[in-house]
Amino acid sequence: MSETPRDEAKPQGLLHDLKLGPAELEIALAKEVRRVLGQPKKKTLPQGMSLLIEHQPVEGIWFVHQGEVKLFRMVDGREIVFHQRTVGPVVGLLSLALQGEASYNAVAATDIEATYVSFTDLDVALKKSPVLLGYVNALLLRSFAQRQRRSAELHIEVNRLNRDIQAERDHLAEVLQNLKRTQTRLVESEKMATLGQLSAGVAHDLNNPVAAMQRSTEYLSDDLRKIAPDLPEGALFQSCMDENAERGSVSTREEREARKLLEEALGDTVFAKRLVKAGIYSAAEYEKYFNGLKGDAREARLRLMELASRVGGALRNMRSCSNRILDLVKSLKAYARADSDCEVDCDLNRCLSDTLLLFKHALKEVELVKVYGELPTINCYSGELNQVWTNLISNALEAMENKGRLEIRSEPFPAGGVAIHIIDSGPGIPDERIEQIFDLNFSTKKGQINFGLGIGLSICKQIVTRNGGHIEVDSRPGYTDFVVVLPENPPERRSSTAVVPDTKDLE
Repeated sequence: MSETPRDEAKPQGLLHDLKLGPAELEIALAKEVRRVLGQPKKKTLPQGMSLLIEHQPVEGIWFVHQGEVKLFRMVDGREIVFHQRTVGPVVGLLSLALQGEASYNAVAATDIEATYVSFTDLDVALKKSPVLLGYVNALLLRSFAQRQRRSAELHIEVNRLNRDIQAERDHLAEVLQNLKRTQTRLVESEKMATLGQLSAGVAHDLNNPVAAMQRSTEYLSDDLRKIAPDLPEGALFQSCMDENAERGSVSTREEREARKLLEEALGDTVFAKRLVKAGIYSAAEYEKYFNGLKGDAREARLRLMELASRVGGALRNMRSCSNRILDLVKSLKAYARADSDCEVDCDLNRCLSDTLLLFKHALKEVELVKVYGELPTINCYSGELNQVWTNLISNALEAMENKGRLEIRSEPFPAGGVAIHIIDSGPGIPDERIEQIFDLNFSTKKGQINFGLGIGLSICKQIVTRNGGHIEVDSRPGYTDFVVVLPENPPERRSSTAVVPDTKDLE
């Protein structure tokens, strides 16, 4: 569209120009450029045409009259597209302001109509027209304001992601708590015959949500890395986040020592504590990140590093906790394997280790000694035998009140087969009760509301007997040894289903 040349307009001032809407300011700027430079030609560019190429010198700006432009960067071989509000009607302003190479790619997203003005011609036009200078200043100011607003929005988005991470952590804590409750039910259930089924159900129910948490953690990590380049000091944010995500756990003693050294170097207790929380443990690291920074600049950088440290630590904790749950799930699956109703060749050492893992919470103050011999594989009903190991270990821990020495020993039996010893350092079993402990209705609870594994030694004895073995006990004060002896190949059994007593007998 041509225009009749007119006298140079008088400048109205920056505040007046800022009152113009984006479209009005663009039209006014374009008209003034055409007037001063003598109607530069508009160009029609097809979709996919590059206006700016990242890291290439920029020699002019584009005035986009019609169509849309896409701004993006290439990160690790992938396009990271900028938010639509980042794209203004004038492309190349940032390079003009910084007098450097293009910091992004600009490509026509549709067919566009645009005018190209070189920096040389623009400089001539700006000298000739104060009005044009005012328009350019207003457009630059508005463009930078939009970018600042977008930066604030990204900061808000990071905060939202942090809340999501916290929600994931809370969910993980809830799952962990549910696992503890489930393990407690397994350990304290009065119906030991159903323990295998319950274990299998728990493992199945936990497997999917924990796997989902692992995937969510990786998605969050990837998304944060995508967002980081667009943040102020994004490279520093990503570096701190990755470092804390990969760093091993730091003891409170190490944190105290680091705080003390930083406090001595900087003379500020509160600031030293914040530095440690941000993952800075020495004066050298402080100089690396804060050399020459003071006041608000130093505070802004520290806040960014504290945020990145918390995000990285949250990702690390989520990965660590979910991996631990998966290990427990594997143990539960091995413990309550689906073939419990079928005879299998069983590695008893592996079964004992899987059973012990279920008691990890109760072994904190127990001296655990494992002496595993080289055993032949045993043809047995492993699901039922797992119930025996669980009950004997639970009884041993209860007798010691979860404090003392627990020895799990396996060895070949001289007459053939294997012998498993569960030895505890508890008070022992009185002589007058030794003969009663395998009776079905015998209980040492004496009416107390105290739920143990509860199937009773009588059921343990029946399970061992049906697997072709026998169980013995040797007890005195400070030493009790339950010995389970099993043959390599048990005789044919009458039934593959364990006898479960009535609830009234499980006391």
